[in-house]
Amino acid sequence: MNKKIRCTGQYSNNIPYGVWNYFKINGEKDTLINYSSINNIDFKRSEETYQIVDEEAKFMGGDLNEFVRYLKSHLIYPDYALQRGISEKLIVQFCINQNGDIINPKLLRLADSDLEFEVYRVFSETPKWIPPKMQGKYVVQQFVMPIKFEIK
Repeated sequence: MNKKIRCTGQYSNNIPYGVWNYFKINGEKDTLINYSSINNIDFKRSEETYQIVDEEAKFMGGDLNEFVRYLKSHLIYPDYALQRGISEKLIVQFCINQNGDIINPKLLRLADSDLEFEVYRVFSETPKWIPPKMQGKYVVQQFVMPIKFEIK
C-alpha cells in the first residue's frame, strides 16, 4: 500500500474547504484547488420542486445543453484520479431556485472523492440561471444529469 500523502486540506461539515494541495505519486507538489466556494451551496431542502414546468430554467440564455458545454469547459480532471486511471460516471441531482441559483446538489451515483469534490466545486461556481416559471410564478426546478470523467 502506498502511504504517501496525496492531498492536504481541511473539511467543514464533511465538505472540503479552502485550498487543497494535491501531490503526484512521486510526492512532488502538483495542483492547488480552492474549494472555498463549495460552502456557498445551499444543501438544505427548499419548498416544492418541479421537474416539468411551463418555462424551463435557462443557463446563460440557452437550454440544458449550454450547461453541459459549461461543465465540459470548467471541470478539471483531478490529477490524482487521472494518475490512478479512474474513469467514472457520476449522476448529479440539483435544483434551480427562484433566484436562479443552483441548490441542493446531490450525487446519486457516488464515485472517487476527488471527482465528487470537483463536481461540487464547479457547481458552486456556476453563474446564475434564468429561473423557471410555473403559472407565471418563479418556482424551483429539479434536474438530474450524468457527468462522465473518462480517460481517453
